[in-house]
Amino acid sequence: VTGTITVHADVNIGIATATDQGLLVPVIRDVDTSPIADVVARARAVVGRARAGKPGGDDLSGATF
Repeated sequence: VTGTITVHADVNIGIATATDQGLLVPVIRDVDTSPIADVVARARAVVGRARAGKPGGDDLSGATF
């Protein structure tokens, strides 16, 4: 809706990731309350699983950005 601001309770970032199966967008959850080192580690993990063709159950849903 034009002219409105949406405030999300959680900040979950999706990372566009090229895989052999096409583009996947794994999600890193709760980045607003996590130390940057933890965010980086989780990003590497979810991107690695996506590229290996083995994303976890919640890896591909729930992105707010």
